[in-house]
Amino acid sequence: MPPVAGRVREAVAKALSGEPAMIDMYIGASNLPTIGFVLPVFALQDDTAQGIGAVVGVRIVDNDLFERLEQPGDTSATTETYLIRADNVKIDYLSPLADGTAPLKRSLARDTTDLAAAFAAETPGGFAVKRDYAGTEALVTSRPIGGQPWILVRKISRAEALEATETRLTTMLTVFILIIIAVAVTIVLVWRHGASLRAQQAAEKFRIAAERFENIGKFMRVVTNSQPTRVAAVDGETHYTFANKPAADEGGLSTDDILGKSMASVMGPMKAQAFAKINRSVMSNFADNENVEQTRESHVLTFEGEGIGGEDPEDTVQVIKSDHIPLRGARDHPPGVLMILDDITELTRERRRSETMLRKLIDTLVSVVDRRDPFSANHSIRVAEVSRAIAEEMEVP
Repeated sequence: MPPVAGRVREAVAKALSGEPAMIDMYIGASNLPTIGFVLPVFALQDDTAQGIGAVVGVRIVDNDLFERLEQPGDTSATTETYLIRADNVKIDYLSPLADGTAPLKRSLARDTTDLAAAFAAETPGGFAVKRDYAGTEALVTSRPIGGQPWILVRKISRAEALEATETRLTTMLTVFILIIIAVAVTIVLVWRHGASLRAQQAAEKFRIAAERFENIGKFMRVVTNSQPTRVAAVDGETHYTFANKPAADEGGLSTDDILGKSMASVMGPMKAQAFAKINRSVMSNFADNENVEQTRESHVLTFEGEGIGGEDPEDTVQVIKSDHIPLRGARDHPPGVLMILDDITELTRERRRSETMLRKLIDTLVSVVDRRDPFSANHSIRVAEVSRAIAEEMEVP
């Protein structure tokens, strides 16, 4: 007989108050799960509800109870049914567990996260996916035991319970993924085919455009090279970006070698400085007013010591007529100026010679007239001098 203490004392006190009591399962003196009952004994000659004594019955809980928790014919590998008892702090596992834990040998805190036994105690009859005492995700449901603080828990691992469903889902997902991949591959192939066709068409258009551009370039090169005037384009840093053959011949270079060269290295510092000054003015005006016709400039420049040389001082002078046309910047070319340089030295020299001959002829005729009348000798020359003096005073030609 166990000592009347603990759960036994509580049950005896309840029985003496007139109500039968149960001694809930506990680890007895034999270190085995023990259960008992207490019935009140009433006095025959007393009508009160108080007991005068108690009958205590105690027995060890053996497999006769625990075997009743097994489901006959159950083929699931992870299905388990066990009894629990809950208080405000912990969950006691009253029956043996599948991992070999003996009855009443395991207790877990009731506030353990997602604990299946805690959910079963709080929601008898409920259903959820929680974690069992081993931390395995499981499907769990429960039923209360009438008249007792026990709860019957039934659980199965989520992996086994949903294996067929997840297999079907996996199969469906695999099929859908394969369909999506097939559709994506088809779209990519169609797109690549279309892109290939477009690329071929674009390449053909580009080839034709390149041929046309090359032909136009050759035509323009032939046209500009056949001109006696020097045609060149320079950027704001006075570097050549284009030059026809006469312009390249000035520096003894080819039309390809002159590209990137400075004007000073090709035509000399004196001419380069004069043309660069005009170019800067043209580019500045073009930046303010993008009108080519209004901003282009024409000049006639005279360079001493650049002529053919000779006894006549005029033969050492070179005269160049220059047209400066602004060029807009593009992706491959910076803003610049197109220069058309025409050497008119010979023309001006012949004109000066003609004027000199004309003056000599006039002087000869005047001298002949003067010789016919001695009183009017040198009269024409003096009239000319007075006329020039009057014109200069009046500031007219």
